[in-house]
Amino acid sequence: MIKIVTDTTSSLSKEYLDRYGITAAPSYLFFENERFQEGVDLSYPDFCSKLKSVKSLPTTAAASSAEFVSIYSQLAKEAETIFSIHISSNLSLIYRNATIGAEMVSKDKSVEVKVIDSKVIDLGLGMIVLEAAKAAQMGKSKEEIEKLIAEIVGKVKCYFYVDTMEFLMKSTRVTKLRGIFAGILNMKPILAIENGEMVSKDKAIGKEKALEKILMLMGGEIKPQQSIRVAVSDVLAKAEGDNLLKMIKEKFNCKETLRSNLSTSVAVHCGPGTVAVSFYPALAEGLIT
Repeated sequence: MIKIVTDTTSSLSKEYLDRYGITAAPSYLFFENERFQEGVDLSYPDFCSKLKSVKSLPTTAAASSAEFVSIYSQLAKEAETIFSIHISSNLSLIYRNATIGAEMVSKDKSVEVKVIDSKVIDLGLGMIVLEAAKAAQMGKSKEEIEKLIAEIVGKVKCYFYVDTMEFLMKSTRVTKLRGIFAGILNMKPILAIENGEMVSKDKAIGKEKALEKILMLMGGEIKPQQSIRVAVSDVLAKAEGDNLLKMIKEKFNCKETLRSNLSTSVAVHCGPGTVAVSFYPALAEGLIT
């Protein structure tokens, strides 16, 4: 049997996790003196309420290597192979901790754990995980699933804009962006994940212009008539996220769409008003599930 593991930065809802038998390693959020396990101790509405009212910006922590050992050991009771697919190693310690956990389990258990750096975040990661989980449910071999993942990783594009740079400017993971936007905090920065790093792509005045520029960036990546899989997420910006997905459906050939909230462990670094899109070309029917 093959099992799929990811982490909660994938922005996948409990419905998707349960439907496809995916295990998500938790991240942790710290609001002043309070500690919350993502997706367990704090509902999304409560998280948003805290994010808007908290005096000091919250921090996050990745699942430890010991937690990954526990997850892998439990799954090893049924699985011969585990694919553990995670947020970019340049943006979190999750991949490192998962790798350490996998090495520890592989020494003592008759299970093979393949830890994969998705090089993306949010639903970009989530879509890779879903495709792997669907393939596993269909009974695909580990070689077929590994090939499928390799086909998608590197093709996923992630663009997003933030309403304010306040949150990103204080993040230790995106220090390169501080100088770029230090003098234009009133702008809407258009950012992307490229080669696992967060980079600046453009800027816009106002949310509508920001959405238009994201569409323009997408158009530069998508060939005419090419079908894509696309996912949109947001932080307290449902109307803007819904509008972006509507515009994408009108402009591009969408084979499948996903819509979700941005995971809380990512949202604390981006802040309210963030809208994100992830997409990749739909692969050949022989590869995709």
